Amino acid sequence: MIEQEVDNGHIKAFKYKNLCLSHLFFADDIILMLKCCSKTYGYLKKILCLYSSITNQNINLEKSECFFPSDYPKSKRDGICNLLGIKEGVLPFKYLGAHINKGKTPINIQRQIINKAKKRLDFWASKNITQAGKVVLLNSVVSSIPIHALATTWINDAVVKDYVKLAREYFWKFGKKKHGLHLVRWKRISLSRHNGGLGIRDLKLVKISIHAKRILPLLNRKNISWVNLLRLKHADIHPWNNASDMSKSRATKGLFIALCKLREGLKICIGNGQSTNIWKDPWIDCIPIEKWPTFINVNRMNEVSKVCDLIHNKYWNWPLIRQMFGEEPVNSISQMQLPIIDKKDKWIWALNKKGKLNCKGAYNFLKNESSEAIDNSFNWRLLWNLKILPKIKFFLWKLVQGRLPTSKWLSMLKITSEQDCWICREGKDNIIHIFFECSFAAKLWYNLESVLSYKFEFRDRWLQGKWADEGKSLDNESRMGLLNSIAIGLWCLLKNMNEACFKSKYAGYNTLICRILVELNNVKQLKKCMPPRVESVITDIPVQDFNCGNISLENIHVLSDNRDKLHRHNETFFTAYCDAAWLKSSNKAGLGCHFLNERNEAFMKGFSSSFTLDVLIAELKVIWWCLMKADLIIIKHLKIFSDSKIPIDILNNYMKAPWNAKDLVKDILYLGQKLNVMGWFFTGRENNTMAHQLAYYGLIESSSAHLALELWKVFGNCSANSCFWRMFIDPFYIVISPNVIPCKTYNLYHSFSQEVMRLSYIVTVNCSISNKSSDHRREYGCIQIFGVECMINDPLPLPHGA
Repeated sequence: MIEQEVDNGHIKAFKYKNLCLSHLFFADDIILMLKCCSKTYGYLKKILCLYSSITNQNINLEKSECFFPSDYPKSKRDGICNLLGIKEGVLPFKYLGAHINKGKTPINIQRQIINKAKKRLDFWASKNITQAGKVVLLNSVVSSIPIHALATTWINDAVVKDYVKLAREYFWKFGKKKHGLHLVRWKRISLSRHNGGLGIRDLKLVKISIHAKRILPLLNRKNISWVNLLRLKHADIHPWNNASDMSKSRATKGLFIALCKLREGLKICIGNGQSTNIWKDPWIDCIPIEKWPTFINVNRMNEVSKVCDLIHNKYWNWPLIRQMFGEEPVNSISQMQLPIIDKKDKWIWALNKKGKLNCKGAYNFLKNESSEAIDNSFNWRLLWNLKILPKIKFFLWKLVQGRLPTSKWLSMLKITSEQDCWICREGKDNIIHIFFECSFAAKLWYNLESVLSYKFEFRDRWLQGKWADEGKSLDNESRMGLLNSIAIGLWCLLKNMNEACFKSKYAGYNTLICRILVELNNVKQLKKCMPPRVESVITDIPVQDFNCGNISLENIHVLSDNRDKLHRHNETFFTAYCDAAWLKSSNKAGLGCHFLNERNEAFMKGFSSSFTLDVLIAELKVIWWCLMKADLIIIKHLKIFSDSKIPIDILNNYMKAPWNAKDLVKDILYLGQKLNVMGWFFTGRENNTMAHQLAYYGLIESSSAHLALELWKVFGNCSANSCFWRMFIDPFYIVISPNVIPCKTYNLYHSFSQEVMRLSYIVTVNCSISNKSSDHRREYGCIQIFGVECMINDPLPLPHGA
């Protein structure tokens, strides 16, 4: 209706030369561009009333505004506003998220993207997020916040620089106020992953590449309103012309800068050749021929001007072409096929097979153009394809970059002085010594070689990343499992060194091997490394303490005749009781479970902690955790009991799982099928007291280490045949299977009574508790741990089921 009235002359629209623009429509957001006169607005009101009567859709006059030229009389403005019933607006205003204003966009509007990103980053700074997780957040959220503003408004370089600085500081700092050390240059981080970076997008290049999708429609003269308007305003738009005059406009500055930056990837695909200049247009290569005159016959340049002059009957005129050009241009022209059908010449993106130009292709082109020399001696793709935790991949990335904050590296920055190795005290604390020259590391690699039955060769060339060349003679799955074990071994060595530095304690090398096997099992890579010996590798590892430093219990071994207690027999089944405790204030969940064999004897108990958003996820997670532990020591034919009915109903398909628990339920059902779970059963709280108490311990801090040390000193003197017990391969988790054979009697002093009370649910199995019946001995209590009778001064208020 508006176009009809414009054609009839009743409404006078905005005109620029021979182009007429009356409106912009996007769904229900409309901009009308009309001449300021009462006659025009009278017809406009009739059109709006007619539209409302036909569609029953009324114009929202309260949200509508009129904008007038600054020199338009006030009285006429008021008259038009009263006629339409619309208030007068003031620039700038927003249309589809873009700020519409006259002249330069105010700096306070440009900095809105920084304020929005700062709110997000301040919220995330209070969360415990690893740097690998920060990379995902920066790419998925922070880098996407300014995209719309960059596409619609020319943002100043200073604002973009401040935005990048904000993201960089968040990436390296720890917590809200702790400023971290910037280990790697941001230019290196913004490289793609296969070139040695982390793939964080460079906002300065995004600012240019975001306009790339508009370049080909502009050059190919698409019949679009904005293309027609720019063609009328700038008649000679060409990538190889001086675009300084065209880039003065704030509205089109980004487009013309992108046109100049990307011109070396643009090329003309020849159709009929009528619109392509032989000398000034890039049709043979992405650079015009006049830029490389040594390949042309300058004496005949004035004889022909268009490419169509080189075509005769839809074929190339080879005699003329050979007279005009040298050997190299002739070979390039011979590879160009002319279309059979008469087509117009068309601009294309030469670096894409289909000739299409998008933001991603433009960004990669600009990034390769501005990147520093990249060392491709290391296979970065192999590193990112490893089946390990993202935080371990990020550690390996820093290791290959040579940017681990060792004391030697920090001394080069004059932050601290160079220190000796925190474990062996025989060498300096540098990368080479930590991972290979240290006697502790050498023992770890030697023992890992014996476990994996593979001889490492990378240790003398590890700085060049040659550890990634290991296992080339193996099949792909075995090699990936081997590389995963090496990567996790390097990670465990670093963590162990940090514990020795900051906590003055460290685990033994056998403990680290246990951790490596657990990590491999968690990512389902253990069987790929050593499928024939999974059971023997796990059960033959000497006992080590995860919480109390390097404590060796080499005189206590797993007896072969007792291993049957931990494995499935065809005629038996096992029972697992699970429970979770959840604190709403901190979203922390305590997980507890214990296993019973076919004779209803407890042989494994444990607890752990996690963070969940609600209690249902906590109840499901404890079931998943219980199955993972059962899978690790190859327990099958399980019956799972829980005192929470909703998770049991979900697993029995009586209820549908909520959206945030679907993946977890799938993992539980997968493990249940793998372990031949015989069913998911609901039980009362009175039958699940032990699991409930274990879950409670998952909410509190770990028990005192010195008591565990004292108990191990006690049992260190016991013979290997007197009791059977071992640590499970997980912090705060203990596997116990005692023979309950009395060994010796020891007195524990009153100072240990509270620790024994807290530890009694964890380190005691099948313990007997007795109170002296006589009145004068009532204050005494007796508890038997692993057959060892321990006297304490205060009775222990142990719950039912202990």
